[in-house]
This record gives sequence, structure tokens and C-alpha cells, in this order.
Amino acid sequence: MMKIQTSLFKQITPAEQSLLTNIANQCPITGGQAVYIARSLYEAIEPTIYNDDAICQAVGISQKTTALELDTEKHFTIMPNPAISTITIQHNFIDYTQAQIILYSATGQTVKQVTLPTYTQQLQVDIHQLTTGIYWCKLVIDNQTVATQKVVIMR
Repeated sequence: MMKIQTSLFKQITPAEQSLLTNIANQCPITGGQAVYIARSLYEAIEPTIYNDDAICQAVGISQKTTALELDTEKHFTIMPNPAISTITIQHNFIDYTQAQIILYSATGQTVKQVTLPTYTQQLQVDIHQLTTGIYWCKLVIDNQTVATQKVVIMR
């Protein structure tokens, strides 16, 4: 089986390798088994050590985060997902003094920050300048991360 995988990687395109790297660099708490599979496959290209604590903390998730805390769908939605040029963000938090949307790359780098006007529960965010890939969208209210969701951008 290893020979098949090795010969497969000789034919992988730079875009496919980039996508594999993006998946491998995700937080495994939210990315699940796909992260570990991508890491195993990427190992044949370039051996890499991943610091899961740092990767997960960059998107506001610690090893102590529970599955219940990850279930933010009822409080925070992103549409469309996958997206092309804009995303609409909706949340149902109403009692706050300041709120921000922060978009992170799969490697944890901040790529966009948007301040939400007070009492705004829906906002359109322009993402046309971001490249194809997997991103994390974090909702921060009154300096507390209240929700984090994955966003896929496709061109």
C-alpha cells in the first residue's frame, strides 16, 4: 500500500498539495479524522511535527473545550459555506457592547477582522481577496470567544 501512496504523490499537483497541507494544519478537535488522514498522507511528502495545542488555541479551542461548546450552530451561522466572494454571518447574541468577526487561515494566521456594529445580528463580509482554502471564523463578543466555525472558500 505504501508504494501506491508514494507513486500517487509523484503525481500530486501544487494545488492538491496545498489543500492537503491546509487540512493537515487544522485543529483535530474540530477537523476530526480528516486531519489525521491528511497528516499521514503529507508525511510521505514532507515529515512534519504538528503542535495541536497551538493550532487549536489559535482558533479559540483548547483541549478542555467540550463537544457541547463546539455545537454553536444554533447561535452562529455562516452562509453560504462553501463561499466564493462574500459570506453572511448571523448570530443570536443580543446583550453585548462590542463584537468582532475574526477570520483565521488554517495555520492560525489572522487574515481579516471586522467589527460588528452594536446590536447587529447579521453582517455581510467581503472575502474576495482571500485565496481558496479552509478558514476559521471566530465570533468574539466583549473580548470572549463565543463561537468558532469552519469556512471553506472556493474559486
